Amino acid sequence: MKRVPFSLKQAIPITGLVLLLAGCSPNVHYQGKKVDPDDLDQIKQGVHNKHDVARILGSPSTMSTFDDRTWYFISKTTEAVAFLNPDVKEQQVIAVVFDDAGLVQEVVERDIEDGKKIQLVERVTETTGQKRSFLQQVFGNFGRIVRKDDPRGPK
Repeated sequence: MKRVPFSLKQAIPITGLVLLLAGCSPNVHYQGKKVDPDDLDQIKQGVHNKHDVARILGSPSTMSTFDDRTWYFISKTTEAVAFLNPDVKEQQVIAVVFDDAGLVQEVVERDIEDGKKIQLVERVTETTGQKRSFLQQVFGNFGRIVRKDDPRGPK
């Protein structure tokens, strides 16, 4: 059996196909630090304080807005294929609530199923003035001559 050498004519389509398929592979992004369940089990209500929680879980992703009684540990995994919008694959939100004395009062764990979809409202704010097409805007100044003494003219 005679062996056929690999030619440049064959290499170009194969290389193009490989690059095309590589562009379709998903890009996975990890945001935040996922809390280990074993570390979370160490936190005891009424026993541990803020310093203990920071030592066990690390610093929180964010704190409650008006006081520092609730710490949030947030992590999210998203996957995007090519130019499409990213899809959230996994999400974890741990809320550690402290009482007035600084001891853990409650630990709440939420995942992606607990989230709520927010429907965005797309409205357009109307502006005053003339409604002109793109071509009217582009060609609108051609042929317009402004005198030097005209207040609309160049300064």
